[in-house]
Amino acid sequence: MVVKNNLKLSVIAGFAIFLLSGCKEKEGIRSCLKNNAYKNAVIDKKFFAAEPVAQLINMPALTSLDTTFNLQEATRLHIYGVGEMDIELSQQPTSYLYKSDDIELFFNHATSGSQQSFAYVFNWKDTPHHVDSISYKLKNAFFDARYIERGGVYYSLVRVPYKELVSTPSLDKQSLNFDIGIGDNDNGLSKKAKLAWNSAVDPMLSSNTRGQLVFATNKKLADSAHRMISYFHADLNPLNAASWAHIPNYYITKLVYGHVKDTNDLSSSVQTYWDAQNINFLFRIKDAQKNQASLSNILRNPNMHDLGWIEDDKGKTVWTMNILYTRHAGGANKNRQIDTVISLKPGHYHLKYLTDESHSWNNWDDQPPSTPFYGIVVYKDI
Repeated sequence: MVVKNNLKLSVIAGFAIFLLSGCKEKEGIRSCLKNNAYKNAVIDKKFFAAEPVAQLINMPALTSLDTTFNLQEATRLHIYGVGEMDIELSQQPTSYLYKSDDIELFFNHATSGSQQSFAYVFNWKDTPHHVDSISYKLKNAFFDARYIERGGVYYSLVRVPYKELVSTPSLDKQSLNFDIGIGDNDNGLSKKAKLAWNSAVDPMLSSNTRGQLVFATNKKLADSAHRMISYFHADLNPLNAASWAHIPNYYITKLVYGHVKDTNDLSSSVQTYWDAQNINFLFRIKDAQKNQASLSNILRNPNMHDLGWIEDDKGKTVWTMNILYTRHAGGANKNRQIDTVISLKPGHYHLKYLTDESHSWNNWDDQPPSTPFYGIVVYKDI
């Protein structure tokens, strides 16, 4: 393998920005790793003594750098990078990033002194935006949904085989700790808001505040704000709207994340009954904006302010940092690091890195990352 470095320096207001090639200028990344007093080394120790294929590290703000390298044969490359994600997205919990409109069901069942937990997340999958109905199977449960754009309403049918949850031959007089989450994505990138039926906190993050889902046959039971009753009906067809005419409605109103303007922006109700095989749920969700975290949109926009990428000799991007594949790099929430392996064909490549006007090496506007370098380093995989 032949490696050729050709660093290009950007100019700001007539002043040259000189690349700090590492913790020690002439030694680059190996100096950073050798003198590393950080717990988060980012780079695997097996590379500490290795010479990288290419590196662009520890550059100041408003810098655009480019180094070239050649591969004489098909090569697996290990890439390590540290950068800054989109500030607005960084202010949101990572658990809400890249999540579509969805319905979440949570069941807890006590058996033999222990708790068994079951979670089902039915999301509006990565389908073309003009598609207004979807149907799929998840962990033996069935999900059928359609969106009525004129009224801004989802109608979603969920059928969960109850033998997935309990071992008894019938649900009669049984009860499960239970909750529902309704997620709303309006920008295609992250959840804007989330409602829950029972919990005052996100039921995805805590199982301590479940309500009760109680099953009955003919005996009428009293429901409450924390108790949902599901009655047995053997002869109803859940796919027939008329079957739900006399099934009670329960409203899902507790805002556990984000903000909701009004009931047209986000509101939801649910009906439920059980039959010989399934627990059936019919959701009616008012949502003025149907949206999904489309993988194609996510990959098209890395949502990083400081990032590195690789181009081939024709200028085509063959790899880029994307927050979808990063994790927190310590310090401020916007600090992100990546560790990945890619394969490239023989050829001539450009490794590039771009920083914006703030929060870069030795010019931090928030807590710096807990890493020994800032930028991108590429190794031949060992």
